[in-house]
This record gives sequence, C-alpha cells and structure tokens, in this order.
Amino acid sequence: MKDKLTRYTTLFITWIFNPLLIPTFGFLIVMNKIPGVEYYSFRVKSILAIIIFISTFIFPGIFIMLATLNRKLFQENAVKTSKIMPYLITGLSTYLGAQFLGKLPVTEIFKLIMLGICILIVVSFLVHIRWNISEHLVALGGLWGILIAMNFKFGMDILLLFISVLIVSGIVASSLIYQEKHTPAQVYSGFAMGFAVLFTVIIFI
Repeated sequence: MKDKLTRYTTLFITWIFNPLLIPTFGFLIVMNKIPGVEYYSFRVKSILAIIIFISTFIFPGIFIMLATLNRKLFQENAVKTSKIMPYLITGLSTYLGAQFLGKLPVTEIFKLIMLGICILIVVSFLVHIRWNISEHLVALGGLWGILIAMNFKFGMDILLLFISVLIVSGIVASSLIYQEKHTPAQVYSGFAMGFAVLFTVIIFI
C-alpha cells in the first residue's frame, strides 16, 4: 500500500511539473519582477500569458496527445521519426510564439526567453537522439538559468525563488529516479544543460 501511494505521488509530481508547463510557470514567476512590467495593464499581461501558454503547452500538447493515441503511426515509421516530431512541433510552436511576442509593445526580454527555449529544445533533441536525458530537469534547469540571468541583468531580489526552484527540481528528479524513467546522471545533466543554455542566451544575447 505504501509503495503504491509513493508511486502515485511521484506520478502526480511529474505530471504537475510537465516540461511543457514550465515556461508558463516561469513566465508567471518572473513577469512582475522585470522592471517596467508592473506598468502593463492586466489585458497586456493576460495576452502575454495566453501566447506563452498556447505556444509552449496547448499546441505541442495536442500533437503529443494525438501521437500517443495513434501509436500505430509511429510503429510504421522509423524510430527516429517518433523522436523528431514532438521536438519539431514544440520548437516550431515556441518560435511562432516568440514572433508574436516580438510584435507586441512589450520588453524584448520575453521574446529573448522564448528564443532561448527554442535553442534549448534543439539542443535537447540532439542529445536525446543518443541519450535519454530528462526533459523535466532540462526545463527546470532552464527556469533556474533564467532566474539567475535575470538577477544579473536587473538586480532582482529573488533568492526565495532560487531556492524554491532547486527544491522542486530535487523533488522531480527523485520522482523520476524512483519511477526508473531516468538515472541520476540523466537528471543531473538535464538540469545542468537547461541552466547553461538559458543563462548563456539571456546574458550574452
């Protein structure tokens, strides 16, 4: 009974912190920490949130759901196709979201973050071809990289957020290891890669 409860708890944790939801969580976390954003109207903030949610979760999520319901399609094609398409759709949808954000009268940092996520998706795909790196920890590492980079750029006092993301990352990593979906090396390297890519993009571009 105890093992069953633990299993369901870890499944719930990995479901809540789905990699496709992390960009939206991250946006909601940092939105009001960026200088000038506090002057945006509720309507503008809502539009920003909707664009990010649709481009990074809804469109990719619909495709992945349809692909899961039609596994026969992937069984009839090369194994690589089943790996390529989710990454391709997610990357393309995120890129389009970045372009929409670029047309709005808002700070460029939002578009930069979205473009950074696109780069991270490409890097994750290239690694995933050879190694089963953890997408959950890639996303959480990317969020941590964004927070630290934003702290350097804008001097934001977000120590509590730093610690919170680390704690959540540890919980998600433990859940994935418990479920035997990933090894410790796969979750640690995923976090490190996500951090390195997003931090580098925001600081140096």
